[in-house]
Parts: sequence; C-alpha cells; structure tokens
Amino acid sequence: MITTSMSGGRRATSLFLFTTMLGAVACGDDGGDETTLAGSSSATDPTTSSDPAESSSAADSSGAPGTSSGDGGSSSDPTSEGGQTTEGDTTDGDTTAGDTTGGDALEIGGTWADDFGGVHEISDDAWIQTYGPDAFPYTIASYDNVERVVIAQDDGDMTWSKFEWTYDGDDGPYYCQSAFGEASAEEATAAPGADPADPAASGCGGFAWSRLTAAR
Repeated sequence: MITTSMSGGRRATSLFLFTTMLGAVACGDDGGDETTLAGSSSATDPTTSSDPAESSSAADSSGAPGTSSGDGGSSSDPTSEGGQTTEGDTTDGDTTAGDTTGGDALEIGGTWADDFGGVHEISDDAWIQTYGPDAFPYTIASYDNVERVVIAQDDGDMTWSKFEWTYDGDDGPYYCQSAFGEASAEEATAAPGADPADPAASGCGGFAWSRLTAAR
C-alpha cells in the first residue's frame, strides 16, 4: 500500500509538472506570435517613408535640373541676363588686306625718278610714266599694300598691267611691270609675279627691277 501511494504521488507530481510546462510553452508561443505580428505590421505600414509620393516630394524639394537659386536664372538658359556672346564677332572694324577703300594710301605713292631718265607720278588713282616728251598714263583699278601689287589699265590701248614693288634692305623702292598687254584686270592679276629675292640683279622678266629714287 505504501508503495502504491508513493507511486500515485509521483504520478500526480509528474502530471502537475507536465501541465505546468505546457502552460509555459503556450504562453511563450503567444508572445512570439504577437512579436511577429507587430514586426509584420511595421514592415507593411503604408504610412512609412517608402511612400512613392513622399519620395517624389523629397526629390522636388532638392531643385529641378538646370536651375539655380541665384537671380541669374537657369545656368543652362541661353537667354539669361547678361546677354549672348557670339564667338568670332568682329563688328568693331574688319580689316581686309588689299582694301583700296579703307583710307590707306598707296604705299609707293609719290614722284619718283628711275635709272633710265623716266619720271613716275604715282597716286591712289593713277601711275603716269614720262620719258622726255612722251607720257604713258595708267588708271589704277586696285592696289594691295600687303602684297605690294597695283593693277592698272593703260589709258592708250586699254590693256591691263600688273606693277609690283619691293625693297632691298634700305635701298629702294624697286618696281617691276611684271604683266602688260592683258585683256582684263583678272588676267593681269593672275599673271605670274616678279621674284623679289634680289631686285637689284634679277627677278623681273629675266632682268633687274627698276630702282626708284625720290624726284627732286
């Protein structure tokens, strides 16, 4: 009998402990479920900062591309204050080489004597050669002080000539009538020019250039 009672007591005690453990496990499961639900609710809450509308609003507040906060307007706007600048603008006065209307006088202009007894009266409009009683006037159509070229028409036979001039150090000027008898100003211009390398000796149609000295 004593053995039976003790055995029954042990069973009762074991059953009580088992029941208590089940209760504890059940309570632990409920707490875990609540924690999981709370976490899920937080992750899927539509009011969090993952809202696309809020992201768009935040992006808008950072400023649109191509704009600046200064009074000058958009940095990429070509019509912003300050005006537009066009590269290569030379409207302040263009200079063209050979322009006979720009006010530059013909560089070789003046009254000169050559080594053959001739006199040359040269102006912006005419080149008149005189040898004794004979005068040979040419009307100047164009000249170029850079290239040192004069294109002129013979007042006698109305043909065209090209005159060139150069210097030999401090000596000169020298001139060469490198083309004559041409039918037009264009042909006279296109005719081969003289060689200024050694004007005192050669370069003008196989001869020396003619030296000019100031007439007295």
